[in-house]
Amino acid sequence: MSYVVHLWEEAAPASLQDADRLHTRLAGTPAVANPKFAQLARALIDRFPAEVGGCGGAGAEWVESPPDGQTDCRVYSLGLYEEGISLLLPDLVDVATGLGLTVYDNQAGRAYLPGAWVLDASGRHPLQAEPPPTSPTVAQGRAMFKREVLPTLAKQGFKLAPHNLGLDFVRQRSSGEQKLTVGLRNLDQALEVKPSTTVYPALPPGIAEAVGPGVRPIFLFARQYALLQPYAPSAAPSAGPRYPEFLADSETQLRALACAYLAHVQATWLPLLDAIAEPPGLVQCDRQPAPHDVDFGSSYGMLGMAHWIGAPDFDTFVDTHAARMAATPLRGLVPVLRGMAEKLKARPDLFGIHPRMA
Repeated sequence: MSYVVHLWEEAAPASLQDADRLHTRLAGTPAVANPKFAQLARALIDRFPAEVGGCGGAGAEWVESPPDGQTDCRVYSLGLYEEGISLLLPDLVDVATGLGLTVYDNQAGRAYLPGAWVLDASGRHPLQAEPPPTSPTVAQGRAMFKREVLPTLAKQGFKLAPHNLGLDFVRQRSSGEQKLTVGLRNLDQALEVKPSTTVYPALPPGIAEAVGPGVRPIFLFARQYALLQPYAPSAAPSAGPRYPEFLADSETQLRALACAYLAHVQATWLPLLDAIAEPPGLVQCDRQPAPHDVDFGSSYGMLGMAHWIGAPDFDTFVDTHAARMAATPLRGLVPVLRGMAEKLKARPDLFGIHPRMA
């Protein structure tokens, strides 16, 4: 559901109650679209061609659809999404009030008036510029990574997918769904950025049933993050495969971090993800990652892949994954993993039904 603001050029309301009455009356009054609405739409698209205008292939992600200023009544309504609420609304208010339009934001209980005034529950006040945040916000982080990373990854088949706090770049391949995740979290003095990489294997029905819904995703870990190291916190990272955190304490540093992340993905992840696009390549890289500088986590799903392609060293493969799992907090699930492997071996009719590895 979007966040809707309403605009009109009638007499400025004297109170929020007046603004509500004006909105109801004007929205029900048929009229030719005010040309100032189209001026506003063009100005917002000029300022944010990708996020508002939908240019560049990512879609107009801050609004319901690219604005055109067209309406059949005396009110123009604009639906905002996600970052549009925090990053677009201030510019919308600035442009609209400069054109002599009132901006009614009933969700926030505010009406912005021409002449740099704002109405709220306590009355009419001069509109004060919001103080800049001390560090980038999650919304700013999402917008920055979309702008700096998505255009390049889109050329490699990745699409943006919703993510609770952050964003996912996702593409489908024969071996499964490949996902590059950028987790974002606000700290007191910085924005925390935590990248991770996952493959969700696509298994045929019989093997998927044998594997079950357990630890099926395949977690991939880079062994080094040299390009991102300038943004690492001073605390020493814990040992073993992990997803490290990086920090940005300003918009300039956030942009540099997003660019460094893209370079890291191009150097480390794209070559590997291309190599594991087919099931045999996925199993082979798990067995021998070189020349890719990555580690594979333990996964029931990977054992299903190995059974599907008919890996001749299946028992050794199981032992390797059991040893990986035993070195993690999931060590208590090692018997479950071995039991699942036995279920797979009990289905020789499913062994090697995918073309075998050369």
